[in-house]
Amino acid sequence: MATAAKLRVDQLNREAQTLAAANIPPSPTIQALPPPPGQSSADAEALFEEGNQLQARRNYDAAWRLFLQAANMGHVKAMTQAGVALQHGQGVQQDYAGALAWYQKAADQGDAVAIGEIGFLHHNG
Repeated sequence: MATAAKLRVDQLNREAQTLAAANIPPSPTIQALPPPPGQSSADAEALFEEGNQLQARRNYDAAWRLFLQAANMGHVKAMTQAGVALQHGQGVQQDYAGALAWYQKAADQGDAVAIGEIGFLHHNG
């Protein structure tokens, strides 16, 4: 990995760790959206599934909103998809630090895809 790219990845990691330790979202695109009262994990799963359908139809704006809502409800795969959306700028402004933060939240809960994406970001800077 080129030195500049490695330094950038290291910087992103430090920023994400600092923000995670302070429980602060890394960018305005990751502000918590409170779930409506009474929503359950089944509701989060339904939001995630609808987000997948919208993403498949390339309706990234709507998919992003659903992934973010489900992620804020604790849905691990939605956390990963929020990271994907941020990494690729799908429905939201591209934000690598934000993507890394969501991937880390999902990886902390054992999501293999998120762990792989963290490795990809590290490798490719």
